[in-house]
Amino acid sequence: MTSSGGHRPVLAVVRSKPSGDGVGYVGLLLQYALRDLYGKEPRLVALDAGASATVSLSDGLRFIARLTAAQLTRPPAPPIFNHIGIARAQRRVPRVFRRPYAVFLHGIEVWDPALDAERLNVIRDAAVRLSNSFYSAHRVTAVHGGLGRIVPCPLALLPDAIGPSDADRVAARAIVGKAAPSVAIIGRMSLAERYKGHDELLEAWPLVRRRYAGAQLIVVGRGDDLERLRQKAAELGVSDAVTFTGFLEDGIMRAVLAECDVYAMPSRGEGFGLAYLEAMRAGLPCIGSRSDAAVDVIEHEQTGMLVAAEDSSALASVILRLFDDKNLRSRMGKAGQQREREVFTFANFRDRVGAALSGAN
Repeated sequence: MTSSGGHRPVLAVVRSKPSGDGVGYVGLLLQYALRDLYGKEPRLVALDAGASATVSLSDGLRFIARLTAAQLTRPPAPPIFNHIGIARAQRRVPRVFRRPYAVFLHGIEVWDPALDAERLNVIRDAAVRLSNSFYSAHRVTAVHGGLGRIVPCPLALLPDAIGPSDADRVAARAIVGKAAPSVAIIGRMSLAERYKGHDELLEAWPLVRRRYAGAQLIVVGRGDDLERLRQKAAELGVSDAVTFTGFLEDGIMRAVLAECDVYAMPSRGEGFGLAYLEAMRAGLPCIGSRSDAAVDVIEHEQTGMLVAAEDSSALASVILRLFDDKNLRSRMGKAGQQREREVFTFANFRDRVGAALSGAN
């Protein structure tokens, strides 16, 4: 990309220190991409409103002030917002300083038919609209229409992601064990977002255990819906077969995947699903649903299986099929590794972002 002179690109993010969520991870991917594309560390403008979901007036005003200051230097590309929520602040920047901007669209929150008018206008008014998958781009357009071109930028793992250490592997073996086949799911358990497939996996587990009595379900993540899911496991009689690990550091999480046999996230609302890439890199076949962006990531019958959302019986059937056939698991796992290495690369993500931003100049 052409030289940016003395100016730095601007990246506006929800938090300067991501806490493992997908939005934060996309912020890091964009930070790496802008550094490569413009040869300078981007100017990071973070809301950093703390743990509260409610942004105070003072937090908001400070964010707008920093955003305004960042645009005074005429950045070499449109300022990028990693979420539509914070992109609303661009409309509060004084018009004389306001630059054309880019916004990154993530998934279910933007294809929600009830999306409010202010956020729709944020998308419509953007000079560049990026999305985390082809599925998200098509779904947003189908639901809302008339928002303008959306450029799919399928996600990747960070270029400096490292594998698990020996200590991570020891910790993972203590969590998973190897006496029986196992399935992992990674994701936030939220009362407001019961779409990731935790319920469907729990409901499938009694069926799985009829053939594999010791089969283990490893649930990685945290959230305010955790206790309900624990209680559901107890009611289904599978508490002894389900391990809720809580939050795991990246190294241990990757080691846990390496110890498991299958990754499953039969979600109904993933805009992409970064955990699929982690599982593919670890050599696991992946199970997803036909109702979200898993259709972009998983090649059905090649790198894993796609099932109907909310069909716990079908989910149990494909889990059992993979448990029964070690050669099938190995073939799909290797195909997934190759797909992650060749298709979902950081270079592909960076280049798509760069092409979209260049077109806006």
